[in-house]
Amino acid sequence: MPKITKILCPVDFSEGSDRALDYAVSLAKQLGADVWMTHVYELPLYSVPSGVAYAAGQPGELFDFVRGVKERIQTKLDELKAKFQSAGPALHTRLVEGAPAGSIVDLADEMSADLIVLGTHGRTGLPHLLMGSVAERVARTSRCPVLVVPIAR
Repeated sequence: MPKITKILCPVDFSEGSDRALDYAVSLAKQLGADVWMTHVYELPLYSVPSGVAYAAGQPGELFDFVRGVKERIQTKLDELKAKFQSAGPALHTRLVEGAPAGSIVDLADEMSADLIVLGTHGRTGLPHLLMGSVAERVARTSRCPVLVVPIAR
C-alpha cells in the first residue's frame, strides 16, 4: 500500500463532515499524515443580458459580498482547525470557490492527495435525486482513494 501523507477532508460544517473530520484526524495521527480541511463554496451569482453579474444585491456590492462570504467561511475553518489542532497531526485549511464535487477532485489532483475523507448527509429517495451526492461523485471521479464516512444514525 502506498504511504499516506496527505489527506484531503472537505468540510461543509454539517454533522456528516464533522464525523469525517474526526476520521481524517484519527487516521492522520496514526499514519503521520497531514490533513487539509477544505470548504468549497458557490456564490449565488446571477447573469443578466448586459453581461453584468449580480450577487444578492446591487452590482457595486459584489466584491464586498464575496469578501464577506470568504471571511466568514475562513473563520469557521480556523475554528475547526483550532478544535482539532491538539489531536496531533498537522492541519491546514483551504478555501475554494466552485462546484463542490469537481473542485474537490481537482484540488486532490493539484495537491497530490493520497486519500480523500468525506462525509455524507444521509439523503435517500427524492432528496438524494434532487440534491445529488457530492460524496458519490467524488468517489466516482477521484484518481485517489476515497473514504466515505456515513452520517451517524
